[in-house]
Amino acid sequence: MATEVPAWETLAEALTRKGAAGTVYLLGATDTGKSTLATYLIERLGEQTAYLDADAGQAVLGPPGTLGIALPGGEVRLRFTGVLTPTRALEETFEALRVLCAAAYAAGAETVVVDSCGYVAGRGGVAFQRRSVAALRPDHIVALPRGRELEPILGPFRGRRGPRFHRVRPSPHARERSRGERRRYRRARFAAYMEGAVRLSLQADLPVRGAISEDPAGTVAALCDAAGWVLTVGVVEAAGEDGVVLLAPPPSPGVPVSLEVADLRPDLPPRYLQEG
Repeated sequence: MATEVPAWETLAEALTRKGAAGTVYLLGATDTGKSTLATYLIERLGEQTAYLDADAGQAVLGPPGTLGIALPGGEVRLRFTGVLTPTRALEETFEALRVLCAAAYAAGAETVVVDSCGYVAGRGGVAFQRRSVAALRPDHIVALPRGRELEPILGPFRGRRGPRFHRVRPSPHARERSRGERRRYRRARFAAYMEGAVRLSLQADLPVRGAISEDPAGTVAALCDAAGWVLTVGVVEAAGEDGVVLLAPPPSPGVPVSLEVADLRPDLPPRYLQEG
């Protein structure tokens, strides 16, 4: 359960004043409490609320390198970007955001809470957030500013036809994490996802796409269906004329049509790469 701060109850009431909130975009720098606020809003905004995990580097629903949607009822769907920072896969990130949000409404969601990436600084951060908002076209933007760092992002969206704005202070319980802490989170998240992993021998005629190095062993890859939904994510153990061996959790039901390989080598405990 989320730890409530007084302004959050007022925010929840404002979001639902005219009925279902629609798409709610949480905007703030890293470690301002967006995920905690998202949890609170999901608890308050009704059973038909979906959660869009939009930070591949600090992923909540899937392993690092994925964006995800938790649909009403609990089903989780993932899209693979294969990056920890969105600047390395901008178009893939924006397309994934659109697809995930559309999937939520197609599944009957009335509200989608978007837990955005904390990349807000500099020209790059401003441009990224503006394009993310343009891709999702939210009904509400909830800003969690520490100062005036979010103002350059919000400027173009002000107007009678734009989203409604809400400002809340960052949670007093939010704590800035060091790069080392964030790296350890990614390591633990991927290790937890890989519990129960098995070896999957993939046919040689399965299309392999992405940043394929001369020696892909140890890189992250996602087995995807025809619609681009992730069936499983794992680590390439071997690749050759006979196909690819992927160490990954058992795939979700579906027909695999491609293996998406990323230029990303996870910091995993050695046992995941050495078990026979």
